Amino acid sequence: MGEVTVYHILINVVIWFIAMLFTFEHIFNVRANGMGYKWLLLLLVVFSTFAFCTGDYLNYRLLYNDTLKYNSSEHFEELYAWLIEVLPREYHVWRFVVWGLASIVLIWTYKKLKLPQNFAVMVFVVLLMPVFPNLRNALGYVVVLLAIAFLADKQSSNRFWCILVAFALLAISTFLHKSMFLYIVLALFAFIPLNRVYYLLLLILFPILYLQLYGMSSAFIDVFATSEFSGETGHRYLDSDLRSTFNIYGIIQLTLNRLPVLLLLFYIIKNTVYTRKIEVSFYSKVYTKYTFILIYLSFLFYGQNVSAFLSSRFWDASLFPLTIVIADFWENRPRSKFFKFCMILLIVASFYNFSHAMYSLVK
Repeated sequence: MGEVTVYHILINVVIWFIAMLFTFEHIFNVRANGMGYKWLLLLLVVFSTFAFCTGDYLNYRLLYNDTLKYNSSEHFEELYAWLIEVLPREYHVWRFVVWGLASIVLIWTYKKLKLPQNFAVMVFVVLLMPVFPNLRNALGYVVVLLAIAFLADKQSSNRFWCILVAFALLAISTFLHKSMFLYIVLALFAFIPLNRVYYLLLLILFPILYLQLYGMSSAFIDVFATSEFSGETGHRYLDSDLRSTFNIYGIIQLTLNRLPVLLLLFYIIKNTVYTRKIEVSFYSKVYTKYTFILIYLSFLFYGQNVSAFLSSRFWDASLFPLTIVIADFWENRPRSKFFKFCMILLIVASFYNFSHAMYSLVK
């Protein structure tokens, strides 16, 4: 297959729309029927295998072909290079296996946490499904999520076994992407108790840290220096102008994508940390802090010359634990106008992103 066309992206739109069709009612009705994990797995694997709408679909295909051509693993971590070697030589088969494994681990995590199935699926489809196939470290993200689920399981009759499994999963995740060590450190930080004072202090310190960030950027580039983005490439990001989102279309896209996420996270932290009107599980508190840390870092890098390289990666990573937080928090609560507004805004954002991807092909 040659270049991606509008018709290819329409395939993604149709798959996502089918998933939305079977889950949409859960936005309005607590007792609505929905789509179970089996159907989610099927649609998600197909969507991710043929993720024509993602910017890295063609990039990964190029790297895949180079790996085959030169019999080299320099572009990918060893696991992905090994899969290229042993699987039938077809790019989509490789994607099917990589994102298929990520989908299975994600659903395993949801089951481990005993999230409400239909509602959790709806939250995932609305919030994370369009982003899920963007990066191959999705497999690393979900393995870390599963590790947190085991580590935060205080009700287990065998805590030692849970801790052992958790750290084994964290160790495995380091082989799934070169950046995973940083996400592991941030995930472990999320187990440190944070009260309202610490949240407020972090917000107060934000302007100071933001102004000092450029000097620290080289260290982050070295951590994030993946195979396809070398350290040299990353440092070029530091010296380039990547503020292309600062136009009317970019501002609309940014607002649609980020505003509802920020509103939902603020509402959850306000009710569980500040007013303490609502009590949530221990694992939900950990995932909330993990989400907050990732979004905090995303905004630290946003608008800097490194924003396209790091800000978006932290932001995408934050959506993984946030799906769990939302599913746990709103499990049996009435669907308020606030919740409906945020969900609808996220749906509009996905349609806008799909439309923008198609428009960029025909303009």
